[in-house]
Order: sequence, then C-alpha cells, then structure tokens
Amino acid sequence: MIVIDASAVVEMCLGTPLGKVISQSILESDEDLIAPELLPLEVIHALRRQRNLKLITDAEANEAFKLFCLMPIQHLSHAELVQRVWQLRNNMTAYDATYVALAEKLSAPIWATDGKYQNTPQQNATTRLFTPAP
Repeated sequence: MIVIDASAVVEMCLGTPLGKVISQSILESDEDLIAPELLPLEVIHALRRQRNLKLITDAEANEAFKLFCLMPIQHLSHAELVQRVWQLRNNMTAYDATYVALAEKLSAPIWATDGKYQNTPQQNATTRLFTPAP
C-alpha cells in the first residue's frame, strides 16, 4: 500500500516528466494506492491554481482532472484519523497531518514531490520523495 500525496497525483495527471517517473515507480511497485478522502479537493485546488497562474490551459486542466477521476486510488475517510491529526497540529497543517496519520495507521510510505513530510517532529511516517531531475 502507498499513501499518495496530492503533489504526486497532480504531476502524474499533468504528464510531467516527474509524473511519468512516479507513474512508472507505482507500476513497478505493484502496490495499491490510498489517500485521505480530501485528495480530490486538493487535486482540484492545485489544477485550478495552475490554470489561474496560466501554467496550464483550461483544456489541460480538464484533461488532467479526467485522468485523475480514472486513477485507481482508494479514498479513506479522515474521520477515523482526526485524533492523530489533532496530535500533529503544532508541526504541520491538518491537511498534511491527514496523510501522515493515514500512513502511520497503515504502516505505509507517503509518496510525494515535496519534503514537507520529512524531518517533521512527532510523526512516524516514511516518505519517498520524488524530485525533478537536475
């Protein structure tokens, strides 16, 4: 099982070089993907932001969203994670803490494209960080 962060999902949906690396790594891992139920909202927010900044066109945003809707990602209710999210409140946002709480609950790694989960006090999730090639 892999807890997939919205940052990685957006890269995959946009078909960026980094997204292609992540997609290939998922295929090679033969693991199922899971995320908190807030993932779709985060993906929509990120696509909207990129479109508003004119980093992508409206057509590209629409295509990326369609690809997201086809992704085989299990969404877990965050209701059962809120106690742990509350415990992490001083070290990260509630959104990020939801991914950490899920990863801890499942003893699964978080796959992400930024280092926000690494070296955060009081959390026990492991992170596989994907970064663009230099």
